[in-house]
Amino acid sequence: MDINDAALRFLERRNRTKKEMKDHLAEKGFSKDDIGQCISYLENSCYLDDQRYCGEYLRYSFAKGWGKKKIAANLARLGISGEEIEEASRSYEEENGVDLSEEEIKRALRQAEKLAAASAKEDNFPAKLGRKLAYLGYDTETVYRVVGKYMK
Repeated sequence: MDINDAALRFLERRNRTKKEMKDHLAEKGFSKDDIGQCISYLENSCYLDDQRYCGEYLRYSFAKGWGKKKIAANLARLGISGEEIEEASRSYEEENGVDLSEEEIKRALRQAEKLAAASAKEDNFPAKLGRKLAYLGYDTETVYRVVGKYMK
């Protein structure tokens, strides 16, 4: 199979990052030189764009109710640099006219409301809520602010 065919097939289901594409093509046994040329071709043809991927991932993750820490960790694992994440975050704020810090608190409060509907009467609810928010990638300050609203 041709390297370009393999790359395009890999892109059929969803967008990918450059790192994902490099790893996939290397796993298929293609040489580093061929992979580099293929990545350049895909970027020039607008099939691969880490900045676009990052923006799409932010929208997806915010809809899932994830915090910035989890999102950043997942994007870093996919080969997106901290600078690219920051740039995508700024773009998201500008495009949507929002402040991500305020949106982070709102998302955390929505997650707390969901959990409260199921288990607010439990004695250990604040601890359970804190663990859930930390798991979802909210920073410590946000976790304390939201849990504080549910303390008795």
